[in-house]
Amino acid sequence: GGHPGAPGGGTGTAAEHTAVDPHVLVHAMETREAIEDALAVTVSDPEKRAAALSALARGVAAREARCLASIAQAFSSDPVDTNTAKRATVELSYLARARDEIREKGE
Repeated sequence: GGHPGAPGGGTGTAAEHTAVDPHVLVHAMETREAIEDALAVTVSDPEKRAAALSALARGVAAREARCLASIAQAFSSDPVDTNTAKRATVELSYLARARDEIREKGE
């Protein structure tokens, strides 16, 4: 059998999880908490809420730009640095989720 010993999970999840940098997970959790905090603190103050969410969105956009740059760099290196490319891609997917969440909450 050529199955790696990945417990549970659907198709493709094992590969995704092995590529996840612990720092990415920590940052994803911190971003979620920051979104929740922004919403909790600023429920009564729509202006403050909009400012907090927009600051978070800028932070996410900056990290996305760094990920894209490192993916470009990984692919332009010889040989291609697939590990860096994978890690940055996984981080991008977390950032995209955060961006969507910020956009939803901001409406």
